[in-house]
Amino acid sequence: MTSNVATVTAAATPTPTPTPPGPADAAAAAKAIRSSAKHVAKVVEVTEDNDPNKLIGRSNGYVSAAVLYDSRTACSDGLGADCGAMVEQWGSPADAKQRSEYIQKILKASPVLGSEYDTVQGSFLLRVAGDLKPSQAKTYASLFEEQFQN
Repeated sequence: MTSNVATVTAAATPTPTPTPPGPADAAAAAKAIRSSAKHVAKVVEVTEDNDPNKLIGRSNGYVSAAVLYDSRTACSDGLGADCGAMVEQWGSPADAKQRSEYIQKILKASPVLGSEYDTVQGSFLLRVAGDLKPSQAKTYASLFEEQFQN
């Protein structure tokens, strides 16, 4: 005599992957900084139509970017960190770190190009104009880093 007994096994419930802390994109990070930084007059999101570096959305470029206009800096005609600060979101933390190292290498080799303060958090890079005082750049860095805390 054959038994027709079915065996039921419970499916394992997948553990949800926690969303890492941090802003949704570069514009969100820049707007969060602006909300606490009194010298930031405006935030401009970088798009493929206004990107002076022509990097947005490209395989070797950033995913998103935004410029913070600081009233204490003299801004060039285009979008860039020299306007106060720039937040770039890269495809990976390694890409963000590599971008920071690349910029610092160029600026060290060619001091005539100026300087900037860089802070990397995950896949985000904060670039602050070198015309600002170190204490002012630290304020930007603190406001930026706060967004990545739990």
